[in-house]
Amino acid sequence: MLCTSLITSAGLYAQDSSSKSQKYVGFDANTMLSQVVPFSNFQQGVGFPAVLVRRLWDGHGYRTGIGFGLDADNVFLENAYISFGYARLKDLGEKYSYTTGLEIRLVSSVGSGADFVGLANYWGFEYRLNNVISISTEASLQLGVLDDFQISVRPPVRIQCHFRLK
Repeated sequence: MLCTSLITSAGLYAQDSSSKSQKYVGFDANTMLSQVVPFSNFQQGVGFPAVLVRRLWDGHGYRTGIGFGLDADNVFLENAYISFGYARLKDLGEKYSYTTGLEIRLVSSVGSGADFVGLANYWGFEYRLNNVISISTEASLQLGVLDDFQISVRPPVRIQCHFRLK
């Protein structure tokens, strides 16, 4: 129900807005960085998206994330991440932006007990390297409703690399 209302409101906002939308595709850069930074201690984590897609009109819009991991034999799904929600990007100057939003998150991890279903309020900073590429990190406050009510804070330990599409 909430997902339907978010999609509808984003669609109505898109129809009412006379401005052109901005589209972004991002990916988790920690895996790449761990290959070139030998002292890094980046761990593959459960509960982080591999790919983020954002579409914004005048700095407001929606974002969705997806990620999954396979077992050591690359046969069975070991963990999965899916999210959808509202996104806002506010410029703080020529190169910096503040990002915030609210999204529905579904995280599943076989055998680790790290399953999560609930809402997450996220906030972070983004740095534009040029007109096409930017990097960001974000923290989030999660409210889960799977087995018991749970509240958790996710610190900004992941780095995302974003590409603006034309």
